[in-house]
Amino acid sequence: MTGNETEALIEENILIKAHKPRHNVRLSDDKTYPYIKISTDEQYPCLSITRKITNDNAKYFGPFGDVSAMRNSLSTIRKIFPVRICGRRTYAAATRPCTYYHIGQCSAPCAGKITKAEYSSMISSLTLFLEGKLGRVIEKLRSEMVSTSMKREYERAAILRDRIRNLEKTVQQVRIVLPANHNLDAIAIYRGKESVYAHVLQITEGKIVSSENFDLKVAEEASDEETLESFLKQYYQKRTYVPDRLILNRRIDDAETIANWLSIKNGTEVKINRPSDRKLRSILDLAIENARTYSDNLTAAKEKAANSLLDLKNYLGLEKTPGTIECFDISNLGERNPVGSKICFCDGAPNKREYRMYRIKTVLHQNDQAMMGEIIARRFSRLLKEEKKVPDLIVVDGGIPQVLAAKKQLDNLGITAPLIGLAKRREQIFLPNGKMLEPDRHSKSSLLLQHMRDEAHRFAINYHRRKREEFEEPL
Repeated sequence: MTGNETEALIEENILIKAHKPRHNVRLSDDKTYPYIKISTDEQYPCLSITRKITNDNAKYFGPFGDVSAMRNSLSTIRKIFPVRICGRRTYAAATRPCTYYHIGQCSAPCAGKITKAEYSSMISSLTLFLEGKLGRVIEKLRSEMVSTSMKREYERAAILRDRIRNLEKTVQQVRIVLPANHNLDAIAIYRGKESVYAHVLQITEGKIVSSENFDLKVAEEASDEETLESFLKQYYQKRTYVPDRLILNRRIDDAETIANWLSIKNGTEVKINRPSDRKLRSILDLAIENARTYSDNLTAAKEKAANSLLDLKNYLGLEKTPGTIECFDISNLGERNPVGSKICFCDGAPNKREYRMYRIKTVLHQNDQAMMGEIIARRFSRLLKEEKKVPDLIVVDGGIPQVLAAKKQLDNLGITAPLIGLAKRREQIFLPNGKMLEPDRHSKSSLLLQHMRDEAHRFAINYHRRKREEFEEPL
């Protein structure tokens, strides 16, 4: 029993999170969307990316649906606000600053290159920036610049001047759609051919500061109104900042209860409605158009992937279209820390949940064929033990020696899945019978295989680099 509808709504969210009912509307793939975090329990707060909010009094901004856009934004942020990103918690003036300091992406508090007061001021400006309050940030920095100039701290004033210029360039790229006193989220639901999508436009001080798409898992019988209502509950349960107003393209029955819940969460009154004002309706139209474009792009990408898989099936003469493809690669520098990787594509797209990394255990000398045989044996021995489905196609990076090493291990395990090797120099395809194919390097099937091989190579190299860092002495 709960005391009122707002408490019931909170309890409902807790139960949904705990039990994950099958037909409840869910964000696609049960993703945990990332947040930008500023720690507050340290002498010099640190900027980081996290996918989990903890009760540590840190400041969180998000969630962000477009991870690549968020990382690109962080790259810009660190040039304007060079706060530290390392885990170092000790600060001594004798410590040599890291490379980030020399390229202008860290102010090196560890080496005493910035005072605590200056660093705190920068963190304050960064917080305002992440809240979308660009005008207030520029005003604050300009005031600091004048103050430092009056004190004849001209080098510090020049740094602040450059930050102001960079921020003003950023502001020029932000689209202004409303007067400066408007802070709201415009949320639209769009039903595409294959799924239902939500689009959120975040508007702060009249400017569009964020535009995000969400792919929703929805039961067939769920209406758009029900879907939108469920999305609002899930999205704002995780959202750290709630604006004063939400405008929607559908009317929902529980708007008043959700508004009360968000008002409690935000500490100020939050209004939810479907606007009648023409300007606000045009913003909702923009959100709908963005969601429609996102849906069309996803549909086009799926069609392209399906055509590539069909082309690959026909070219290799496979019995069925390879819906699941696994690709293997080896990375080493001589005999130093050799590693292997396995990546998986499902329906022509990366399935990163099935990516795996292997540390070579049995091969003591540089022998790519033996290493490939080892990771193939380990992967498919485990697959048979767990009684999981064998992939429709297996790809190894390399020529005939790697293909034959993989084939030997598969034969030992009684696995008869199609197997090919892909050589990088001329994108040649090698078959276990010794036959070599030279496809058109620009054909749909060849481009798909190249994408897979490059992804496996990238994954293996990143793992190998981490292993080297674990064992090598720092310079």
